[in-house]
Amino acid sequence: MTQIDPINWRLAFLTQSPFSKTPPPHPEDAIWAGFSDRKKQLDTVFTEAFSSSRTQIILNRGEYGSGKTHAATFCRRKDYLAHFQSQKRVRSFEIIYIRTPIEPDKGNMILYQNIIEALRFKNIRSLIKSTITELGSQAALEKLQELVGSEPLGNALWLLGYQKTRSGQLTLFQDDDIGDNHHKLLERYFYSQNTKSDLKRLGLSRSIDSVQDRFQLLSAIFQCFIGFGDMEDVNRHARIILWIDNIEDLIRYLSQYYHPFIQGLQDLIDHLPHYFTLLINFTLASYQSHEDIRIGLGRALTDRITKPINFLEPNEDEAFEYVKDLMSQYRTEDFEQSGLSATYPFNEDALRVLIANLSFRTPRHINQCCAYIIEEALKQGIIHNAGEGVIDTQFVRNAEEQYLKLDMR
Repeated sequence: MTQIDPINWRLAFLTQSPFSKTPPPHPEDAIWAGFSDRKKQLDTVFTEAFSSSRTQIILNRGEYGSGKTHAATFCRRKDYLAHFQSQKRVRSFEIIYIRTPIEPDKGNMILYQNIIEALRFKNIRSLIKSTITELGSQAALEKLQELVGSEPLGNALWLLGYQKTRSGQLTLFQDDDIGDNHHKLLERYFYSQNTKSDLKRLGLSRSIDSVQDRFQLLSAIFQCFIGFGDMEDVNRHARIILWIDNIEDLIRYLSQYYHPFIQGLQDLIDHLPHYFTLLINFTLASYQSHEDIRIGLGRALTDRITKPINFLEPNEDEAFEYVKDLMSQYRTEDFEQSGLSATYPFNEDALRVLIANLSFRTPRHINQCCAYIIEEALKQGIIHNAGEGVIDTQFVRNAEEQYLKLDMR
């Protein structure tokens, strides 16, 4: 079989294709291009998150491919988050990214387990240990029971801070001792995989049985992370940032699963009036309205939103700047000495024609179309050496026509 040569993007003075069809898997690989107003809005959210006590509920709404998931990826870059920590801020933070489970009958369980796994079970145990150390054993037990609204569930959380000696005595949990039987029993319990025998050995009267149980446990764990001091003393507290993507998938849920899930999110918000940020990505079609979002999320949750961020399609000038900015971040070292236009391998008119002819201009669609046209120009030898050859308006028109025939929307 003949091997097809890979596209040589360096002929276009690009280190690789800038035009990804999906967000990168790792935040550190995410790049922000264009859309300066949108980034300012996100910057404002994180500035407030790290400098105030107020709980925030942010709704990111836009069409498929409008950049919501990319934003969730970029905003988890370490250098981006470090920018907000460089001044007098909260003492620490935890950012958790979760996709809405698509299995309706297991949705709340999967969300709960994914958050526990994101926090890491060992870290949760260390957190409860710190709470016991700070408040004292009995006061910590009473506080945990109060937070979770249940004596046995509060007892279970309290046990996370301890380990059992061979003689059966409880001692404070040691971070390097996570292979003991007590640890395994607790892990099974918090993942709702325990047996009646496990309950007896732990000294607990019941399991984690309901959606309400899971969300109350999460709120209690989050509160332990946030802290218990004077709520206006920012430096003494941490912030939990929970980013839930694709929440429109709740439309798959029957009411018997949908309503408890939404109620659980509402309860989580209500139990955490300070130092909690919930960002929700909601995909909607252009014909849908705010009322459709209200139906999808429920009135009570929608009414708790503190700030909406609209991921609108860019106009032609904004799209033009987006493509230029994106390519500028993937330029080869020798591009500046080439004397070529910032739109290369397009001439400026060709890039403007490309954007003007797009049936819609989400970042994903712009990326797909630009990638296709440049790849075709490289394959056909329109650009045959570095800087030799350019994509003109006629090539764009022909390539766009072929692109539409491929139905790559």
